[in-house]
Amino acid sequence: MKDMLLTSNSCWHILCERQIHHIRKRYFAAILRQNMAWFDVNESGDLTTKMSECVQISFDPLPK
Repeated sequence: MKDMLLTSNSCWHILCERQIHHIRKRYFAAILRQNMAWFDVNESGDLTTKMSECVQISFDPLPK
């Protein structure tokens, strides 16, 4: 039973890590498609913080 639980948690963890990687790639691609004026309004530090926080929120509910 313990092995099944470990395997299940490991699979969920791997799945989530892959999803996070995919979300970050899409978010970065969306940022690169913005007009130059958009970058005048949004600071680079805010963008990285927002991306990290949003992805972490989606990852938090999972068991460790």
